[in-house]
Amino acid sequence: MIRNRLAAKFLLLFLAACIGAGCTNKPDVPPAEEPFDITIATYFRPDIVIPPKDNEVERAIEAYTHTRLDIQWIPNFAYEEKIGFMIASSRMPKLLKMRMEPTTIAAIRSGLFWEIGPYLPKYKNLAAHTAYFDNIAVEGKLYGVPNFRDMARYAILYRSDWLNALGLEPPANLEDWYRVMKAMRLEDPDGNGLKDTYGMVLGRDYNVMNTPNTPILPPLAIGEGGYNEWGIVDGKFVPDFEAKPYFETMKLFRRLYAEDLINKDFSVYDDSREDFNRLGRSGFISGAALSAKIYQEELSRRFPGAQVDIAPIVGSAGRRVLAEPGNNGFYLIPKKASLPKPSWIKC
Repeated sequence: MIRNRLAAKFLLLFLAACIGAGCTNKPDVPPAEEPFDITIATYFRPDIVIPPKDNEVERAIEAYTHTRLDIQWIPNFAYEEKIGFMIASSRMPKLLKMRMEPTTIAAIRSGLFWEIGPYLPKYKNLAAHTAYFDNIAVEGKLYGVPNFRDMARYAILYRSDWLNALGLEPPANLEDWYRVMKAMRLEDPDGNGLKDTYGMVLGRDYNVMNTPNTPILPPLAIGEGGYNEWGIVDGKFVPDFEAKPYFETMKLFRRLYAEDLINKDFSVYDDSREDFNRLGRSGFISGAALSAKIYQEELSRRFPGAQVDIAPIVGSAGRRVLAEPGNNGFYLIPKKASLPKPSWIKC
């Protein structure tokens, strides 16, 4: 019971640091109190630059929460193995970022992390985001705080300068997609006189949601009326690939492949984003709408005059929304972490 209260009090400090989520309760910290040390383990994509230690944002968070942050950045491809070593050695950080995966759920069920749900109502701004917390609950109980991001953030990103050069509009159905893909492959949209462009370049995970490779097939199928990973038919769950719109979208991809309108090596190709935002040989990509600004900056440095625009997911079924869980992982408090009680936390 004492340990539960101790962990909960530490969590209150952490929740106060969630400024981006709208938490505005600043701790009442006596000036003489030593900053509270917080160790955090989190993952990152290898193509992302890790912020330097003691950067401006980190200092601002430390000043606001009266803490000292020690963030351990671990590449996402090695994260699961590293966390396994931490758990086995009992050398756990105070905050551990995890994804909602079977291994995480198993670790929660085994009792490795503190339950924090009963304390959430103390923070009305955080507690207002009910759906976000529901999506990380395990058997109805809450153990972590989401790394918030938009639930409906997917869009189609495209080279509007290429479409303008070809006199085309963004596709609104599967037949439109075929015409645009064919034109971008055969009609030299970048004007260099070479047949070196594609409407889209596929990576090996082109049909798998929640991967770094910006899948394109599921969003197009959803635009045709397909399921967002799962649908309910006659009271039973049905996977998206069993729906007719998914099958019709697969037929489009088969046609593009047969006519050499998409890359033949897609089954072994690693990262199709490179072709859009760095190599400049792809006209369309799916992904977070906010990525458009980053892609625009990268492309314009390499290809002056390149223009990136955004379109919603639209198909024969009209405008559709591809929903996500609303988090990029969530932070858990391991029971094996050392959690000394700061004297200025009163609750």
